[in-house]
Amino acid sequence: MLAYLKGVIVTKEISGGPVGRVVLDVNDVGYELSVAHSALLLLGQIGDTVTVYTAVAIRETEWTIFGFRDISERQLF
Repeated sequence: MLAYLKGVIVTKEISGGPVGRVVLDVNDVGYELSVAHSALLLLGQIGDTVTVYTAVAIRETEWTIFGFRDISERQLF
């Protein structure tokens, strides 16, 4: 569905669990992605333009976009 997103990091949030959040502004649309802490720390800083590889999980009540630093991380997922 979505192979990758290229945009500007708007927010980064590291939560108490193993997965954090990043919001990317892609042409004035904000995409919220769930990203592993290790990848989130290396992804870049707020205001940086980055490419994040993605996998989408569609469930009955929600859509979740998972973000990865490179294709090999995505393939392991």
